[in-house]
Amino acid sequence: KILTLELQFLFALIPTISFLLNSIMNPGKHQDELSKLANEIIYKWMAYLMNVSLKKYGIGSCPFRGFSQPKISEKLDLKDSERPILLIPIGYPR
Repeated sequence: KILTLELQFLFALIPTISFLLNSIMNPGKHQDELSKLANEIIYKWMAYLMNVSLKKYGIGSCPFRGFSQPKISEKLDLKDSERPILLIPIGYPR
């Protein structure tokens, strides 16, 4: 099951890797986007490690990105400089 998590994570990174390679080939363009993307990669790795760690204790988790960032930001009363990247519900499977 951990291998499945690893594969899901790697497939989720494909668009990110593509953008990073494009940015390397075209230096000077998209610097703000590149910085945001680097932060997203760090947070995705943190989420992945959290998922693997939770699994060890029998706790399930399922990160997802299919949500409206503006709506979640409003509900959580986030600052303009903050934005949600992943939502990770956790709990004990039935």
